[in-house]
Formats: sequence, structure tokens, C-alpha cells
Amino acid sequence: MTGTDATISFIKGQRGALKLIYQDHTYICVKQQKGSKYWTCSKQRSKKCLARLITDLDVQKICAPRRQRGNKKHDQTKWLKIGLSPILQKPSEPVVLVPCRLGGMKVFYQGYYFEYHTSKSGIKHYRCVHHAQHDCKARIIVKASRVYEFVPMHNHPHDDDA
Repeated sequence: MTGTDATISFIKGQRGALKLIYQDHTYICVKQQKGSKYWTCSKQRSKKCLARLITDLDVQKICAPRRQRGNKKHDQTKWLKIGLSPILQKPSEPVVLVPCRLGGMKVFYQGYYFEYHTSKSGIKHYRCVHHAQHDCKARIIVKASRVYEFVPMHNHPHDDDA
């Protein structure tokens, strides 16, 4: 399935509905009319994204891609469907768990602390403890007590008590 110059793919949303992925946006179908499906960016409300698409009913081709001026391109699909097999092929280190204030455990890795974010299929995702304060994108994954770098870039210095 190809559109104008990029491929169309689908993922299942949180509640089971299909979402269309096209050029760094995920779209939800908002209506079907006269042989066309109308799609809006799934971040329309939260990020005020005005990206829209019109496809044929079979979603085989994109009839009219639209992005309003002034919209920043945002990569929503980055964490939705990422193949972890290349990451799990990289060298890993044993996990170092450190207790935190509220009784949970943080991971200490290369001078930074990471807090638990989510898990799926035995793979736990951790993100930098400064993700909110400094908008730090650094992430690691832990599988079978081994730490793998997922997104290695921090935008702040090492943690003080490291």
C-alpha cells in the first residue's frame, strides 16, 4: 500500500481500532463518505496537530494529504512499534537496582538513574528520571536482568549522587 511517496501502515490502537501511520503521524478515521475515508491526526486534541488525510475506502492510496501551516512535525510512531531485536543484539550489562524514596526500584546505568515506565512481553522500559524536568529522551530496556541502551542521549549532566 503506497500513497503519494511513502508507505501506509497500520497499528492497533489502545482500544482495538486501527490507526493509519503515514509520514511520522498516526491518524484515526473520523468519517466515511462518498467513497472516501477522512482521517485526522491522533494528536489533534493534545498537540493541536492539524494534519489530515483523505483516502479511498480500501485505504490503498492517499487522495489528499494536508498539513496546515505552522504545524511542527512530531514523531508519534517512535515508541508505538519499534523492533527490539537489533537493540537486543547489542552488548549489555547486568542491571544495578537502587531503592527509591517511595519503595520502588530505579536502575543505575552509566552515571544516570532510570525509572520504570512500562513493560511488555518480559521487556521492561525505563526512562531517565529527568524526563519531565529536562525533557530528557534517554531510555533503556531491561530483559532478563540485562540492561540495553535504547535511546542513549541525555541533555543534562550526570546525576549528583552517582
